[in-house]
Amino acid sequence: MSIQLLCFPLMMIACYLLFMVSQKQLAGTLQSKWYLLATHRQLTRWIAWLILLISTGLLMSRYGRSIGLVSLFVFLTPFLLLLILSVNDLKQKIKPRR
Repeated sequence: MSIQLLCFPLMMIACYLLFMVSQKQLAGTLQSKWYLLATHRQLTRWIAWLILLISTGLLMSRYGRSIGLVSLFVFLTPFLLLLILSVNDLKQKIKPRR
């Protein structure tokens, strides 16, 4: 099994955990089935950062330091973009006619 198939889902899980306990998302998390994450915010953050550290360490041990760190950003960029787009309301503002 390729190391990327293990690291990419781990990184996605870590980013999703950080997203769920962010300040902007906290009210929605408290009302969802993931309320346990919000009640233990600090522990959830520590676990998410530990998962990111482990997956980055796996990539760096396989491919070296520089490629391992670059692959972290390559893997996370599309997922973080989707999270940002899902949170923000991207409707066009209506301009008043004069």
